[in-house]
Amino acid sequence: MVQKSLIFFLLSITVLLSKAQVYDLSIENLRLRTRDSLQHLLSAIGPQLMDTTLSTKEQQALFDPIYVYAQENRKVFTEIRKRYFKELPAPPSGLKELQMEEVSGSVLLGMFADAKYSTITLVQSFKPLSIALLIANFFQPEFVQREDIGFTELWQSYLFGNQVFVEEIQQNKWKLWAMNRFYVWSFILDLETDKVEKLQYSGFNNPAFTQLDIPFVSYETKYSIDKLYLELNAVRWNSYKNLPEDLENESSLENYIDKCLTEFYNTKQEQFFVIRKKIVQDLDKETNAQQFYKNEVNIPQVEKNELKAQIKPYFLQPEEITQYLMALANSLQPLNGDVLKISQNAIVGFKHKVLSVKDQVNWTILSIGSVISFQYNWNIRKGEVSMIKLFES
Repeated sequence: MVQKSLIFFLLSITVLLSKAQVYDLSIENLRLRTRDSLQHLLSAIGPQLMDTTLSTKEQQALFDPIYVYAQENRKVFTEIRKRYFKELPAPPSGLKELQMEEVSGSVLLGMFADAKYSTITLVQSFKPLSIALLIANFFQPEFVQREDIGFTELWQSYLFGNQVFVEEIQQNKWKLWAMNRFYVWSFILDLETDKVEKLQYSGFNNPAFTQLDIPFVSYETKYSIDKLYLELNAVRWNSYKNLPEDLENESSLENYIDKCLTEFYNTKQEQFFVIRKKIVQDLDKETNAQQFYKNEVNIPQVEKNELKAQIKPYFLQPEEITQYLMALANSLQPLNGDVLKISQNAIVGFKHKVLSVKDQVNWTILSIGSVISFQYNWNIRKGEVSMIKLFES
């Protein structure tokens, strides 16, 4: 009787999730159109990207067609972003009143105040957290220098997750507070121009911020994939308060957080399966895969084993897997540290397609980039990746 009830419960979850809105198709469609536009542009201007004889103004002008594309689709960009901004909670009073240091005199800040530069930079970012992290990454070298911190501190701040609070201060003009366990940064974003202004930060481990001890704040999301990402982020955030005393080094800390995430995944495995299944079912099929096979690049077995260990069962979509594959490929042929090729792949990203499927569980995925492509088998039930191949595009 208990077994039958369990089976019925799992089937009920599957049916409910299959009827729910799994992910935002409008973002995926816009992302694909944007990627194709970037791919077309880079195919035309690729060699000029590393032309040292060009002035900064001439280099920026190379990307003018992307600005034109973004302006032609401005209404769509604004509507999608605004929808996600409206989902997020307002900042707690303590955070809103926190005194922060304003970044002034920064060259990058001046560039982000320029509508053309900021629009081109943010063209593939749609949700508040991805926008906030992208801007933080641009200012990271300056932040590290100001705060006199190193890689370990930055790495730990990533491990414990992030959360974002927002407030609309004028129509389509929003202030964002993005925070991790160690510091918070804020800025104002104009959704109609993409201009960024009034960038501020709290300082690393500033007691005025850390003593606020802000809990993870959940909120309602429309799509089930966003709900799972939010819950994964909450696991990271909450693990900070429950750290074992016997952690010896950074590696054991990372293993502990991975253990927490894996335990969460084990309780939600059916939901992960349904979401992953919907995502891969919606991918286009690749009918001419043979064109890639003549340019296969050998991946040493040691790297393959190390990579498989880094790809976690709680990854939800091919894009997450590809990020780890890229980290490996950057040191192998044909990239081998080539800044131009790495930049091209990073700017454009990947288009994911299906090569084959077995039992609706084992999917062979082809992720096509501008310089390199990957093929791998993905067991969407277990979240396991195998048979990894690398091709020169």
